[in-house]
Amino acid sequence: MSMKPIFFSLILCFASLDMLGQFQAFAPMGAQWYYRPHELMPKENTLYTFTVTKDTVLDGVLAKELSCAQWVNGQFQDFPNLNKYVYSGSDSVFYYVDNQWELLFNFGAMPGDTIVSKVAYFDIFNGCIGPDSGQVWNFAYRIDSVAIEQIGGWPLRVQYVSSICPGSGDGCWRIQKIVERIGVIDAGYWWGQGDFCITGGERGYLRCYADDLVQYKGSIGISPCNYVSINEIDNYNITIYPNPTTGALYFSFSPLTSNLDFKVFDNLGRIFNVGILMVGDISFEMNFETAPSGIFYVEIALKDQVKRYRIVKI
Repeated sequence: MSMKPIFFSLILCFASLDMLGQFQAFAPMGAQWYYRPHELMPKENTLYTFTVTKDTVLDGVLAKELSCAQWVNGQFQDFPNLNKYVYSGSDSVFYYVDNQWELLFNFGAMPGDTIVSKVAYFDIFNGCIGPDSGQVWNFAYRIDSVAIEQIGGWPLRVQYVSSICPGSGDGCWRIQKIVERIGVIDAGYWWGQGDFCITGGERGYLRCYADDLVQYKGSIGISPCNYVSINEIDNYNITIYPNPTTGALYFSFSPLTSNLDFKVFDNLGRIFNVGILMVGDISFEMNFETAPSGIFYVEIALKDQVKRYRIVKI
């Protein structure tokens, strides 16, 4: 009798893993990713998307075709010459780059494993519009840890990885998060192009993702995904200085007519400070002396609108 509870637990474990595998195919039909380029991009270029539009056969493989669109002159404009192609089988996801299929993700990989792939570069500042440069690099990323997390209400396999940007040696290590069904959620997209080593606060990060089952919103929590109107926060002309800083940070801005929430966090998402800029204020001082040296982000929020500032602590 002592074996029955153990056996029953094993059945539940295998059943739950089997259920998990029933809906985890990467890039289901209709899935859509919304990416937000750099803060300095012109307002009319603040959003671009990839959407799974159809099944297709490429080099004998049944694949998904992803169309690219960018917000231009008040509407989304498609760029069919920059479509991407991916397919998934078992635990692995492949994408088409340099006229061949390359491994993109392997969700069966274990901590310590290294995934070797390629990336074809184009300037992500130009979003979909930027032409392929023809440059293809090998790159690798190491699996640091794995987990199953609730993402958009579903248990999904998650990998935390360290990646090296091509051609830059050890100076571009980044800790990033890859989620089953969705892909990289805190950096540029990886379907064979784009700056996969850039962190979310700089450029190209995933604003949100949606398909028929799973919905994900990035760290800024934008709602809805296709929010493109001019940010009201810009009207306050917020300046944060000195940057770089060795200690205190000073905020200056036009008189506030609404309270603004803010938080300060590092590249790993660890929060160092939170607070409120109050109605009527025109300045704020924050002690930053105890923070370690490195890159930080100050995120200021008003309702569904967020503006992020990159700060260097020396």
